[in-house]
Amino acid sequence: MKDQRRLCAHSTTLFAIKEVYDSIKSDCSSTLRSFLCHGPAHRYPVPIHAMDFKLLRVLNTRNVRFFDIPPEILKLVCLKYLALGCNKELPGSISTLLHLQFLIILRYVHIIKRGVVPYIPMEIWDMKNLQYLEVWDRDLPTPNSNSNAILDRVSDLLGVTTKSCTTEILKRIPNLSCLSLIMMQKPYDEDDDSNSLSGLANISEELQNLKILSIDVVNPDMKWDTMVPLSMFPSSLLTLTLTGLGYPWQYMNEIGSMLPNLGILKLQYYAFQGRKWNIESSCFLKLVDLVIEDTDLVELRAQHGSLPWLKLVSLRYCYKLKHLDWLCGNSEETPVIELVDCNPLVYASSEKFSESKCTIRGHRSYE
Repeated sequence: MKDQRRLCAHSTTLFAIKEVYDSIKSDCSSTLRSFLCHGPAHRYPVPIHAMDFKLLRVLNTRNVRFFDIPPEILKLVCLKYLALGCNKELPGSISTLLHLQFLIILRYVHIIKRGVVPYIPMEIWDMKNLQYLEVWDRDLPTPNSNSNAILDRVSDLLGVTTKSCTTEILKRIPNLSCLSLIMMQKPYDEDDDSNSLSGLANISEELQNLKILSIDVVNPDMKWDTMVPLSMFPSSLLTLTLTGLGYPWQYMNEIGSMLPNLGILKLQYYAFQGRKWNIESSCFLKLVDLVIEDTDLVELRAQHGSLPWLKLVSLRYCYKLKHLDWLCGNSEETPVIELVDCNPLVYASSEKFSESKCTIRGHRSYE
């Protein structure tokens, strides 16, 4: 490993071995530019933080557990990419990494405490070179109204909850193109408006990729129509992923008519629910890929004129789906119907499609 500039480890346990640790520290710690840990997650911390990588630019230890953010990492002033797993809050000194462009902080244990809102420090607004920010289960703090704080280089914001989706915050990230939100559904605070997405109404039309995940859904009568108003989806969206929201399928056609540029649509884990989805004509006119995963859908039909450019429809783990019916559109390529572990009746239903109009690709784990 003498004078190596790039080190990739596929087993983090190696760093608990003294000989390996000493060799890295003596042979390449002063020359290393990229240090990547791609091994499986390890339940105990390893002494990676004690190494002295003065010229390090890329540090990816997202599968390594840290009980606290190692202070040695905050001294790596050349870092441009930092990914790690830690349940403790970020210190304000994270802003000393002035060259950082990619910041990824994951949690390896998800514990939700009532009345506790985990925020990343206010100093995050001082990191002017940030382009990609992924901080799961943490939220951006709201700057003072008279502050000129702005993150105009950030294009991707992932893992925050809807508490970060306010007008005051989103207007300070003017070039956002990819947004991934977590919506918490709780058995208490039924009148809590913390899931409001009012800020989306004023979001930049530059937003092209939106992902909303609803987790811990325990209330079957949740007020989905007020928490996620469909009218707030920016018309510029090219990709939309929805998870666990429980919308009725009838509202799916509204999305298809008001998102004219949508090319990829992914609906996962009861994002929509109900027995039937009848896709109306003139809906999803630019949709190329449609993925429906884990739903109670029984019948899927597409009227003539809908989905004209569809190339792939992937139906996964739809155990109640029995009937599939639509007319293939104008796409120059033969559309593909992918069935993964679905109801056996839908395999029979799809056999009526001729090979000249579409290709059937099926997989059943019980075969």
